[in-house]
Amino acid sequence: MNDAPAARSDAGGRDKDGQSTLNISMTIHFFNLDGKMVTHEGLQDEQPG
Repeated sequence: MNDAPAARSDAGGRDKDGQSTLNISMTIHFFNLDGKMVTHEGLQDEQPG
């Protein structure tokens, strides 16, 4: 029964770790940078003059 609520907490974005969602977001940003400049670094690296 604990498994069900645990999953719900994760979906909410605030699990025991609380930073699980943050880590996922950061990873997505990094992946996006690889394909397209979406993060601040990518934009600065290749700024349209």
